[in-house]
Amino acid sequence: GRLLFVASNGREPTGLYELAPGAAAPRRVARRNTLDAHVPLADGGVRFAQGEWRDPWRLRSDLWMRDAAGRERPLTHGARLFAPDARASDGAIVAVQNVAGTTRLVRVSSAGVVEPITSAALDTNWSAPRWSHDGARIAATRWVRGGVMSIVVFDSLGRAPRTVAAARASVDHPAWSLDDRTLLFSVNATGTAVVWSVDVASGALRRVAGGSTSLDEPLALARGFVAIETRAAGERLVRGAWPAALDAAPGGAGARLETELPGIADAHPSAPAAPVQGPVQPYRPWRQLVPRYWLPMLEATDENRTRYGALIAGSDVVGRHAYAAALMREPRRGEQTGDLSYRYAGFGLPLVNVTARQSWDHSDLVDSTRATVGVLGRRRRFAGASLTVVRQRVRQVASFSAGGELELRDFVTDPAPLRDRLGSPLYRQTLRYPSFSATAAWANTKSPILAFGPEDGVSVAAGARWRWRSDDAAATRSEMYVGAVALYKSLGIFPGAAHHVLAVRGAAAVTDDRTNTELEAGGVSGASAELAPGLLVGDVRRNFFVRGFAPGAQLGTRATGGSAEWRAPLAMPGWGRGVVPFFAQRVSATLFADAASAWCPAGARKNTVACPAGETTRAWLASVGGELSLDAAVLNYDTPYRLRFGYARPVQGREFSGSPNGSTYFSLGLSF
Repeated sequence: GRLLFVASNGREPTGLYELAPGAAAPRRVARRNTLDAHVPLADGGVRFAQGEWRDPWRLRSDLWMRDAAGRERPLTHGARLFAPDARASDGAIVAVQNVAGTTRLVRVSSAGVVEPITSAALDTNWSAPRWSHDGARIAATRWVRGGVMSIVVFDSLGRAPRTVAAARASVDHPAWSLDDRTLLFSVNATGTAVVWSVDVASGALRRVAGGSTSLDEPLALARGFVAIETRAAGERLVRGAWPAALDAAPGGAGARLETELPGIADAHPSAPAAPVQGPVQPYRPWRQLVPRYWLPMLEATDENRTRYGALIAGSDVVGRHAYAAALMREPRRGEQTGDLSYRYAGFGLPLVNVTARQSWDHSDLVDSTRATVGVLGRRRRFAGASLTVVRQRVRQVASFSAGGELELRDFVTDPAPLRDRLGSPLYRQTLRYPSFSATAAWANTKSPILAFGPEDGVSVAAGARWRWRSDDAAATRSEMYVGAVALYKSLGIFPGAAHHVLAVRGAAAVTDDRTNTELEAGGVSGASAELAPGLLVGDVRRNFFVRGFAPGAQLGTRATGGSAEWRAPLAMPGWGRGVVPFFAQRVSATLFADAASAWCPAGARKNTVACPAGETTRAWLASVGGELSLDAAVLNYDTPYRLRFGYARPVQGREFSGSPNGSTYFSLGLSF
């Protein structure tokens, strides 16, 4: 007497629900990866299909079993099975299997052995097989070339097929009556699905139920049926009357016998299928990788001068190769900057990443009287490669990446003769800094459709970098280690379309005083986006952010930090105006508290990049505040942004803040 169904309500991840006899509301039983049929068995177990990632590119649906104790395990692995049904007497399974270019019906043993019961043909597809209650017959939907769909009845081995209802329309989801004399099914020839029935022996048709809303996937009950009703507000389960109950009122609504199903006129009949012969050649991606477009770029240098350039990118159709390249020039100094990235996925795993980039930065040169006499320009060139392994699953993901990079660093002065007057000989040679890094990450957070961010899970990341200067590797070796963990918990006690979420994050890092990449505390953490070519807005993701303080308010070789946020949904306006390139989707609010510190411990050498003054006292930066976030599509409808408008007030370490009484800010994306 219980009813099982799978639903995705947007507030929770997709799940299995049970509606018990007499219950006022359904009970959530378990989480599910995808929406598919569930079959309850007499022993309290359940058979079902759900999708799972086999690797980062292939999502495969398999059969699973859940026993009466709630333990779940897969019956098949990578078999591409869906829409299962189990025979009541012995649990024998019939299902649909995806094969090359089409589908077929199969039987699946309790050991997971798959045996086809229909042939695979490119002009025929199958769906929704269902056992009769006595286990002697199978009903299924067949869809053939030309758009004709039909309900077909077989014996238990898939033999002696007989069509009992057909039309050039959507005719699908057969369900047996409890006495196995009648089949219910849905018909959609107008855009609205209607429930029909057919007497299996005589072929007599009845229009059972339907109206202004669609009724799909009917399921027979003792005194009626249940179906999925689709309406403007979404989907819901509804109960309808069984045709036998309507027979008491001949001529009543839904009781009239019909001669045929409604169909759609075939204005353009399909030509007969004909084999196509052509040459078979190896896959060659090179023509696809020729750049098909370029974008102009415009940005400011650190001296507030303008760079001009262009961006190109490309990839092949199967995703083995992908690249992007940008080149920019500052005309007054004749300095070029740019970057090149390339990813090769032809091995499957690991992914191969190759990068190269060049950048310039400048600082003033002063004499003994502190008067500016020129400019020191530093050119940094990087070339690196890495390998990345990803273990992608529906409910969790893990990744590991390792690679090496070589940095070349040289200097110029303006005017040029000043370089010979600089004291250190390092300014007159090219410095080489080889490095090796490794990062690992794992997360099992959930993301329901209407969620405002990750929920109910953990995210962990750790990284390390070892760096040398090639002319003095033993004396210049530098190490850096970084780790972070974030926890997310949804709070279901509050009403609304999405959950309130409590999010907590902590991070720590350590390096040495030979590093050229100091650790910094302060600033806003977020994401950046190019709203238009050359128009880059937002922030970078920071490990030790403290809103209300400038980036790098503290520097050092040790750093720790943490944040706590209460994220609350406010509204889902779904607002747009004509062709104006702006669409407001969702609004949320966040209350936060941040704290972090960066310092140089005892024994730190002076006059280094990270610790110019040597040892520094550990002092905390802390702030509290709030944010208002808007998820919106801006200029580009395909890429929604999270626009964050916030206010932060320092409560600890105000002497490190340029706005000790509080400040406002703007950023993009989530802080973590």
